[in-house]
Amino acid sequence: MVSDNIPPPGQVISMCTSRNIQRLRLFEPNPAALASLSSSGIEVILGTRNEDLPHLAADPSYAKTWVETHVMPHVNTTFFKCISLGNEVIPGELANYVLPSMKNLDAALKAVGLKIPVSTSVPSNVLGISYPPSAGEFSNKVVVRDGALGYKNLFDAMVDAVYAALEKAGGSTVRIVVSETGWPSAGGDGLVATINNAQTYNRNLISHLALSPGTPRRPRQDLETYIFALFNEDLKAVGTERNFGLFYPNMTEVYVIFNSTPKTVSREPKVESAQSHSFHVRLM
Repeated sequence: MVSDNIPPPGQVISMCTSRNIQRLRLFEPNPAALASLSSSGIEVILGTRNEDLPHLAADPSYAKTWVETHVMPHVNTTFFKCISLGNEVIPGELANYVLPSMKNLDAALKAVGLKIPVSTSVPSNVLGISYPPSAGEFSNKVVVRDGALGYKNLFDAMVDAVYAALEKAGGSTVRIVVSETGWPSAGGDGLVATINNAQTYNRNLISHLALSPGTPRRPRQDLETYIFALFNEDLKAVGTERNFGLFYPNMTEVYVIFNSTPKTVSREPKVESAQSHSFHVRLM
């Protein structure tokens, strides 16, 4: 929503339902967007603003008010996949606020009888080591062969590096969600950030997720994945950051990807419109 020319939320949600977009990630609790999502059938990852983390961490009553304001009015008509505490603040100056924020918000949700998972989104640079995937470790805050595991794409290798790091940190049972992945269609030197490359990346991503049950490290575990972003955003810095959108502000497609999934596949991926790669870690 870093833009001054996108359509009203009601029109956006209508477009999403017409395109069979079944899951969306909101980076903050925008009231108009939440109201428009009501009874739409679209599942939502709801984010908090980064600047709210210190308050959420320090004051359980603030977490209670946040839930009462942004979740309770919509809980009967909207399915919340999870609440995401901040966006890519680990590592960083706000990192120490994430865990206490998650605990306070989790307690506030449970206090009103809501079983909504609490999560946070971390960028891929949270990994100090990412290659080969089994060497993945968290930092102090092409075909790849890795032992018996074979990788045919960098996407799976990056995901498994995060899983390996979680295992080494004692989180072997934690599931991750790829909450942002995408490719810019313009804004660079005209060689990498192109419409053709963006279309190829996202089409191949959808086909891969539909046909491959998980990653080599977690072969039987579906990988929930969100494409970044729904719209090009004209208020971002000049360059590729403005051009990750699947749609122009007039709601025409930058390129076609939604007819690329084989119709015989029953495991059709849920497509969101969420930069390249970040991961959700849930507090259960």
